[in-house]
Amino acid sequence: MGMYLGAIGAGLAVGIAGMGAGIGVGITGAAGAGTIAEKPDKFGKCLVFQALPQTQAIYGLLVAILILLGAGILGGEVFVPASVGLITIGCGLAVGIAGLSAIGQGISAASGIGTYAERED
Repeated sequence: MGMYLGAIGAGLAVGIAGMGAGIGVGITGAAGAGTIAEKPDKFGKCLVFQALPQTQAIYGLLVAILILLGAGILGGEVFVPASVGLITIGCGLAVGIAGLSAIGQGISAASGIGTYAERED
C-alpha cells in the first residue's frame, strides 16, 4: 500500500508543479511574443526570461524521482509501510503547492521583459 501512495505523492509533486510552471510560462510567453513582434532583436533575452518559471517544474520532477526511488518503484522493490506512503503524499503535495510559485515568477518575468523592451540598460 505504501508503494502505491508513494506513486500518488510523486504524481502530485510533478503534476501540480508542472501546472504552475505551465501557467507561468504562458504569462511570460505572451509578454515575450509581444516584445519580439515589435523588436525581433530581443529574442535572446526574452528566451532567458521565458526559462525562469520552468525551473519549478524541474524541482517537482526531481522530488518525484526521489519519492519513486524511496518508495521502491524505481530501483527495485522495497517494503514501504502505509504510514511512509502517506508521508510521501504530504511531501508531494507540499512540493507541488510550492511549485505554484512559478505563476508569480511568470508575472515577474513578464514585467522584466516589458522593462527590458523599453530600456536595455
